Amino acid sequence: MVRSRFERGSGSGSWIGARAAPGALALVATLGLLFLALVVMPESLRGWVGQHLALIPRRGIGREPWQIATAGFFHFSLSALVGSLISIWVFGTAIEQRIGRQRMWLLFGAAQLAGMLTMGLAGLVLGPEGTREPLVSPGVLVGFSGALAGAAGLIGAFGVHYGPVPLRLFGAIEMRGRTLALFVLGVSVVSGLVHHDWVLAIGEIVGALCGWTIATGRGLDLATAWHRLHLWRLRRRYKVIPGGRDSKRYLN
Repeated sequence: MVRSRFERGSGSGSWIGARAAPGALALVATLGLLFLALVVMPESLRGWVGQHLALIPRRGIGREPWQIATAGFFHFSLSALVGSLISIWVFGTAIEQRIGRQRMWLLFGAAQLAGMLTMGLAGLVLGPEGTREPLVSPGVLVGFSGALAGAAGLIGAFGVHYGPVPLRLFGAIEMRGRTLALFVLGVSVVSGLVHHDWVLAIGEIVGALCGWTIATGRGLDLATAWHRLHLWRLRRRYKVIPGGRDSKRYLN
């Protein structure tokens, strides 16, 4: 558990993530129920989900692009599910308390999609046919799955919104919010690399960067720059020129 706003030398403060916010709890419940559905469904149907709703790179970046969106709803590993649920519960709650439920959902979704898209592109080289998971028969490949990229986006945003806030981890280790975010992300990514989950590690990094970008407002700067570029192209296409004393633009 993480305690914030503590007074140095005292045990007072407020716990972050002690009680899940409604939006974070909804995500946790949805992912948990879908995992239970995977466990109880027939193996043939579970294999179909792993082949067509999880992310098989050669299909997801191809004729089945919906895999980029659907893969985040399923977990074929209990350890991956637990990691996602804890991150969403703690960091999703903290972000929801700062920016609201809908904006937290949007941030989570954007980071998840960005991470999965990157995983699909990287997987074309590193694992085009998918990966092996505990919930399927040995030797059977299924797509990459899980909400780790979205969870990483929440952690990245946490590092921005709670960056200077002093925190106490498990009541003992003191660190800033930014340091805690980097520590958690670092442990997760290194764990993936140690287990040779290169594609998942890449997705987590991109998800965290996406969450950080949105939280800092740089995503809005990119959207504004794209809008200005689009207007510039329209002006060139329709030959818009400035004219008149009011500096308005007129079609030539």
